[in-house]
Amino acid sequence: MDGAQTLTVTTPQELLLAQGGCMTALAAATSSMGPASLLALTINSRFKISRSLTSTILFPYVIEDGAKFKSDKLAVLAKILRAAPEDADDAKAAALFADYIRQHIAKMNIPARLKELSLGIEQLSLAAEDAGETDLINALPRSMSSDDLFELIKQAY
Repeated sequence: MDGAQTLTVTTPQELLLAQGGCMTALAAATSSMGPASLLALTINSRFKISRSLTSTILFPYVIEDGAKFKSDKLAVLAKILRAAPEDADDAKAAALFADYIRQHIAKMNIPARLKELSLGIEQLSLAAEDAGETDLINALPRSMSSDDLFELIKQAY
């Protein structure tokens, strides 16, 4: 998962990537929409910026926001991905998980901030308002308003 080669893996990289893509599609199909996905949809509909790019930029900030409420679950993921040591406390593991994601974004040479998309904060506030007006906001994992979504945008800006 971290791109490191091991002696025990003899499966071709292309097959591993295809399996990873299938697992990602299965996870996306069986999970509810999160704030990054909702914002990515509204930003895409208003400004025609790729949903996957916007979601990627927002992902570490969603992890940091989620750490306030579900740090135990994020810590488990961080330890599975080896982003945090096994003995790290939950808050530290969640913070290391967000940093781990940022490092991977940087390695892929993907924009790390929303301002790199050539959009102003005022334009992004319109997308947050759009998201708050949809019925999808009621299906988020936790209760959020358009103001909460705009706070997430400001952090990622």
